[in-house]
Amino acid sequence: MIPNKVTLIEYIRRLEEAQHVFAVDPARVNAALKETDGHWEDKLWQRAQAIDQDQRLQKRIVHWHNQAKWWVYALTVLWLVLGVVSAVGLMQTASLNFFYVLISVLGMNALMLLVWLWQSRRTVTGMSGLGLFATLGNKRPEQRILADYYQEQWLRPEMKWHWGKLSHQLWLASLGGLLLGVVVMLLVRQYTFNWQSTLLDSGSLGNMVMALAWLPKLLGLNVPDLHAVASSEALGDVAFSKQWANLLWSSLLLYGIVPRMLAWVFCHLHSQKMLFALPLQLPYYQRLKRLWSTKVVDSAADYRDDALHKRPENAAVVANATVFVAAWETEPNSRAWQQRPVGAVSLGIIDSREEQAVLLQRLQMQASQLYLWVRVHSMPDRGVMRRLNQYADHAQAGFTVCLWQEYADEERLQLWQHKLNEQAILWQQEGQS
Repeated sequence: MIPNKVTLIEYIRRLEEAQHVFAVDPARVNAALKETDGHWEDKLWQRAQAIDQDQRLQKRIVHWHNQAKWWVYALTVLWLVLGVVSAVGLMQTASLNFFYVLISVLGMNALMLLVWLWQSRRTVTGMSGLGLFATLGNKRPEQRILADYYQEQWLRPEMKWHWGKLSHQLWLASLGGLLLGVVVMLLVRQYTFNWQSTLLDSGSLGNMVMALAWLPKLLGLNVPDLHAVASSEALGDVAFSKQWANLLWSSLLLYGIVPRMLAWVFCHLHSQKMLFALPLQLPYYQRLKRLWSTKVVDSAADYRDDALHKRPENAAVVANATVFVAAWETEPNSRAWQQRPVGAVSLGIIDSREEQAVLLQRLQMQASQLYLWVRVHSMPDRGVMRRLNQYADHAQAGFTVCLWQEYADEERLQLWQHKLNEQAILWQQEGQS
């Protein structure tokens, strides 16, 4: 399963981007962790635990893991029971066609094992079946977000080893049930075994039986020889029943269960090597990295220089990025608006929730750089800063808040500068760098 630590951190990121209200304000946790020592990746886990102070999110993740395990156990038991029932159904008559029974219990298993061997050499995406996500996807938004996360993880190409492990586990349960059913029926009833073929004679069938019986015979089991094969054509002989029975259950064990077990072990070892890492290259995590690695000073004279070192533009993306300019709630005065970059695409005033959502979608669709003009005399409250953080996280080529004011208000200007510095958001005054 995906580690709970990675899941919780990523779950919080997705919830935060969906404007979820947590038990503890993430901005307050960010500020507190800025004053502590330690690697920034370790702080991500501390941050997640602090935000989920009531452990509601962790309990939901653990509940999903337990629920998924329950489904796997239930399916395993079901496949075991179906195997027993199938064996009992195949062995209802006292006279059994050996090859018919053998193909019935091993044919589909061998075919699917070959299919798995072929697929294991290819890079394929994971499966989306089994309905493991449906139990989460039809309720509250928080549950849908978690379901989407797991769905994305299980569709990764590397997850083929986990899917293979689960598939082999179910096949082992089915084959184990078949073996159990066959052995029980052989213990409580007397059977005779025969074979029939239109195309093959006793010599050809004898060679096939000898090849099939080589490994069981090597292990010391009493299995049919050429004489037994010739004597069992069309009509079974009780004298050879035990030999045929030994070949039947040993073939099920050696050619069915053992290869599946080896395949399960192979998938298990590969699945153990798979790493579940956070997508630390996302702007969301990079912003937190800059926030915790930047020293915030309180001198008004130092605000600008400090901020400019906090969110360096991504030079690899800027060359091909689309530059957007927009105004937050109020159109800036002509002096400030004239500072906008040449050739930038103007998105006008961003005021309503619909306009804010459209801007966020535009940033998500392509590599972009955003300059947002913000009037100093408005308040940088929690809702505003949360929205600005979203823009900073999705503007891959850089995000700059351009502060402008109609009249001098140093106190309000410093408040904005302090809030932006706290969130590691680059800013400049009246469009001047």
